[in-house]
Amino acid sequence: MSRIILTDLTEVGILTFFFLENAKVCKKIRYTGKHPNFLLSLKKFLAANNLRLNNLTALVLLEGRGSFSGVRQAVANLNIIHLFKKIDIFGLDVRKFSSWEEILLAVQRESTKKHNWLKPIYSGEPNITYPQNKKN
Repeated sequence: MSRIILTDLTEVGILTFFFLENAKVCKKIRYTGKHPNFLLSLKKFLAANNLRLNNLTALVLLEGRGSFSGVRQAVANLNIIHLFKKIDIFGLDVRKFSSWEEILLAVQRESTKKHNWLKPIYSGEPNITYPQNKKN
């Protein structure tokens, strides 16, 4: 039986967690805000659904769109969880799929393989702005 948490960061300002059991969505929670805190939101999601990291078979990240910093933060956090909890992790580039059903099939297919470190897939270069010089 596969028990997976899928994280969707593909919309800026929205962090969505899905709990999948045998490739079927059982739970879904969306967190919104300018910069949703990944670890705090994951902790709330686990607690709200009576889930434990130790009982999961994989953690999946939907990437390829969304915030550059959000993807970077999620990848770093998931790699740390993988390091300490030995939970399989992998990412999927959402730009390669045309429907939610295709994504779920890819999750099911990839969850049977062994994965290691997660590498970020960005939608583009970071959008870095410099503060305007203000004269006092």
